[in-house]
Amino acid sequence: MLNLLKAKITSLHGDKLQRVILDNDKPNRLAGEGAALFHILQMRKRQEARMIRSIQDECGNPQQKMKCIIQAFTSFVQRKYEPIAVDEEFVAYMPEAGQRALPTAWRNLLEQPISLEEVYMATRK
Repeated sequence: MLNLLKAKITSLHGDKLQRVILDNDKPNRLAGEGAALFHILQMRKRQEARMIRSIQDECGNPQQKMKCIIQAFTSFVQRKYEPIAVDEEFVAYMPEAGQRALPTAWRNLLEQPISLEEVYMATRK
């Protein structure tokens, strides 16, 4: 029984330590609250895991210096989001392309008012 309680306390304490403090800024902390050593080590491990150490530029050359990584990233983003060449004739044609002429029988059906029975049947389904 004692071992069972000890195991339960250990697991509860471990669960508490597994939570990383997300809002660790001064205004978000309670008086006397601080990050445990475990939380600080977890945050550093995550930062190291997310750090980009090397990439390949557009020519396929590996880049490992931070300046080269930043230059490759900015050139990629600039190429990706640069303006797209547009044909002005098609821009003028676009509003007309989405509108099709309806047959007169359909147009007459759409212009008729909706009856109370139709509303009731539509909401009942």
